[in-house]
Amino acid sequence: MIQRLKLLASIIGILLTVVLPGCKKSDTGGGETEFSFMYKGQIYNYSVVNNISNAGVGKTTDGTIFLNINFPDEFGGAIYYQPGCAYLAPELTSIKLEPGCTLSEIEVSGDSVPIDSEKVFLYQSGSLNVSFSNCEDHTGYDPFTNQNYTYTICDANGTFDLTLVNKNDSTIKITNGVVKNFHVQF
Repeated sequence: MIQRLKLLASIIGILLTVVLPGCKKSDTGGGETEFSFMYKGQIYNYSVVNNISNAGVGKTTDGTIFLNINFPDEFGGAIYYQPGCAYLAPELTSIKLEPGCTLSEIEVSGDSVPIDSEKVFLYQSGSLNVSFSNCEDHTGYDPFTNQNYTYTICDANGTFDLTLVNKNDSTIKITNGVVKNFHVQF
């Protein structure tokens, strides 16, 4: 019995020295993650539901910083924002963004039609000041393509605010936006 306890203690000791170091928090970032903003006097915080985030920041392949906030209960859709261009895409609506912040709606048939500027709120003003640091390159494996791929994880930090307006002069005004130690994968 004592030998079994010693063997069990040895196995637990080995597991703790091998497994726990792999579970430590990544050195990327450090500190608590925050994504928050104020709308109509209420503070909203980033959250993850069923591994799907409802807000975030990132960079496109050409390096353009962007932000998205998907709160259909509050806004009736998702907000997409990059410097100088932002819009609210109503829920169940597919919006196509073209150069110069030209927007069109994509119908089920695939045809492009003008947006409904009563439902689609457009950029009026705002600022998006986000920087990326503590970037680490990683590799992964895609079992569907049987290929390895590389990706980068960085910490995003910064501030944002945004005002959107529709053709009826209704506004969506987001203020006091904060991005802090927000982990982003490219």
